Amino acid sequence: MDLMFGWGTHWAERCAGSGTSAGRILFSDDIRLNSSHRERTYQSYQVFGTDRAENRLIRAALRYLRTLSCDYGNRREVRRLLPYFDGCTDIGDVDAELRGCVLDRNMKHYFRAVRWCDVFLHGRTLSMFSGSEVAHSFLFPMEPNFA
Repeated sequence: MDLMFGWGTHWAERCAGSGTSAGRILFSDDIRLNSSHRERTYQSYQVFGTDRAENRLIRAALRYLRTLSCDYGNRREVRRLLPYFDGCTDIGDVDAELRGCVLDRNMKHYFRAVRWCDVFLHGRTLSMFSGSEVAHSFLFPMEPNFA
C-alpha cells in the first residue's frame, strides 16, 4: 500500500443522544430513550473518519504480524504503522470485513494490501501449489551463494 495516496476515509452514519444539534432528530427514538433527559435529543448524523473495513483489516493484519515476525526491521515497521490505525475498531469476523470492503476508484491503491491481509488473516500459505492466491517473489542470482 502506498502511503502517499492517504488513508481510506468515509462518511459513517451515527445515532446518539447529544446536547447539541448535529443532524436529523429521530423523534420516536428521542421519546423512547431520552424521556428522563430532556436536555438531550436523539439524532442521526454523519461522521467523517477512518474506521472502515479496509483499515480494520490492515490493522488486524499488522497486529497479527507484530506477534508473528521475528525480524527486528519488520517489527519496527509494524510498530511505526500501527498508530495510524488507532481510530479503527477491532474486527470480529474476517470474512464479513472482506465482504464489506469497497475497492472503488478512490480506494484502488488498497487492493494489494487487502489481498495480503486476506492471506495473513486466514493463515494461508504462499506455496505454488495451494489455492488461487498470487505470490509475488524476488529473484536473486544464486551464483554468489555457491562460489
